[in-house]
Amino acid sequence: MTRISASCTGATCCGAAGVAFEVHLIDYEPHGGTAHTAATLGVDEHRVIKTLIFEDEAADPLVILMHGDRAVSAKALARALGSKPVSVSVARLA
Repeated sequence: MTRISASCTGATCCGAAGVAFEVHLIDYEPHGGTAHTAATLGVDEHRVIKTLIFEDEAADPLVILMHGDRAVSAKALARALGSKPVSVSVARLA
């Protein structure tokens, strides 16, 4: 199982800035990861933030932060951005 490192960039930056935080190592779940994370931490899934990587028609990345219990519509996102097609980025590029 894949685990996220406690030495990731976010943890490194928070530590350097003196920001108090607690590291929770949670097994990766390919589908339903926010529900798994919420259950592991004992919090409501809405409090878990997921990172979604989309790309626009020029293949420029779009980073979306979303509550774990919510979904993103690619069509609505494209409309909000005034872009043509927007799609989930290919995993190897994200």
